[in-house]
Amino acid sequence: MDLEDSFIARFELDATLGNEQIVPMSSLCHPICVVPDFGAVSQNRYMMILPKGQWSEYFSRFVNED
Repeated sequence: MDLEDSFIARFELDATLGNEQIVPMSSLCHPICVVPDFGAVSQNRYMMILPKGQWSEYFSRFVNED
């Protein structure tokens, strides 16, 4: 929901060996784009971007807001 509301969701990924986060495959529902958050203080910060197929819906809501 955060991603649909804000287009970009920032998160921190713990890259320490042994601290990987595993999620069930069933939780993956769309292709996703994740890029490093170069403006962040921490090197472990990333940005997840809304799937391209949902961009038009997001921008339509953005333009039509009061």
